[in-house]
Amino acid sequence: MMKRITNLAVLLGLLTSMSILAQPAIGLKGIGPRVGFISVSEDVGSTFDIGVVANLGTLLENVQLVGSFDTWGKSEDENGASASTRDFVLAGGARYAIPMEGDLQPYATGGLALHIYRGSVEIPSINFDESDTDLRIGLDIGGGVVKPLNSGMDVFGEILIRINEVNQYLFSVGVMFDMGG
Repeated sequence: MMKRITNLAVLLGLLTSMSILAQPAIGLKGIGPRVGFISVSEDVGSTFDIGVVANLGTLLENVQLVGSFDTWGKSEDENGASASTRDFVLAGGARYAIPMEGDLQPYATGGLALHIYRGSVEIPSINFDESDTDLRIGLDIGGGVVKPLNSGMDVFGEILIRINEVNQYLFSVGVMFDMGG
């Protein structure tokens, strides 16, 4: 019993000291566009990705909550038939700023992503038209670097690996506008 009380006291002490180090400041702190190049497995190939990234506030010292919405699509036409694949991604996670001196701020990032895949095939010569939508949960891991341009705008570059049934490798750049929060 005494060991449980000691463990509880240590846990409460750690939680209290963490809250002293950094008060959470959750809310929309910044938002901006990003563009990228994405390589997709499963015979899809490579294409362009566009999206919006949001800074959702500080959870702990050097840990920021982030959210994003991205989309990419790829179509192919051959002998009168066409096939297309599209992915809408809603992601959320955390970004850990690696402490360093200077203007460039490297970070590691990770989180979960909801993928909404849509595929379609059309072959007019045999009157065939089929489409399907599939939902998948994936894991995003990666890293990047942020450089402040001025007091209200940062530029960033990021590499993400999106792990799910269709693995994706995203190389992107973007701008984050400070929302003043």
